[in-house]
Amino acid sequence: MAMAFQDLALHLQNTSTHLQLVSGSLTSLAAAPPPPLGAPQWALDMQNLLRHEQKWDSHILKILHHNSDISQREQAEWNVARILNSSCDQDGEPLTALPLPIPRIAVPAIPPAPALGAAANLPPPFAPPPIVVPGPHALFPADKGAIRTLTAVTLATLFTAYNWPGQNVGGVGNQRRVFAHHIGVTL
Repeated sequence: MAMAFQDLALHLQNTSTHLQLVSGSLTSLAAAPPPPLGAPQWALDMQNLLRHEQKWDSHILKILHHNSDISQREQAEWNVARILNSSCDQDGEPLTALPLPIPRIAVPAIPPAPALGAAANLPPPFAPPPIVVPGPHALFPADKGAIRTLTAVTLATLFTAYNWPGQNVGGVGNQRRVFAHHIGVTL
């Protein structure tokens, strides 16, 4: 019985050593050049799986980073307009219109890993498009006094276009105050 335990302990030690070697191999395989022709199929499959995961993760991170840049640019544009609008005291003073939200790039779903023996399913190269700031909404009020004449329908359209909350705050007067707050104006 003692001999069986010694054999089991030796087997477990060998298995642990092999698992450490495989773990180190997987890490180095991710950065390794392609296996030579005639390499075992399992090595090709493992490399395709790792390339698939790394390339898609990198692709999605690039898209998320670009969308973050868009958000920063959008907030900067809106903050400048809000600061300029905060100095409007009289009803006839012109407002600085806030540009519409800048469209984001949709984050794709990661496709399933390649089947055994199949080629890697890699994402297309990502070339971030230039960030173009759109103009304001056509219904954006021209001056401070025009905010007082906005209808519920116009306000709902503007809240939706700018992705702002506030269209369900009560009457039209409250909606006008919420809209004015969003653009930096005090009514």
